[in-house]
Amino acid sequence: MAAIEAMPVTVERLSPAEVRRQAIDSYNMRSHGDSFASNADDPAFLERITVNFIRHELTEYDVALWEAAGKVGIAPAVAEIRRRVYSAIAQAYPPLSEECGRQIEARLSEDCERQIEARL
Repeated sequence: MAAIEAMPVTVERLSPAEVRRQAIDSYNMRSHGDSFASNADDPAFLERITVNFIRHELTEYDVALWEAAGKVGIAPAVAEIRRRVYSAIAQAYPPLSEECGRQIEARLSEDCERQIEARL
């Protein structure tokens, strides 16, 4: 946990229009024709895919999770990595701070439910 707390968390910064464009493009490339995103979509949906794009493409989030995998105390480590990354995204992109908060709360709830199910 000390290593995770000391881990630098950086977020590449792009203009709001550019990060949104790249998020839409990324979403559309992964959709395999099932659905497509555009600037005309619901703002909440666009914020969600934009935060997801930033987390996976403009931070070291996936690398940090990979490095934590298989180590003792993985659940608390993953929760702390997520918290720190979402916090850094919210600081770098203040208009997305509410969506970052929503996503971290949803993730923590999912993690808690999984832990309860594992104990049953």
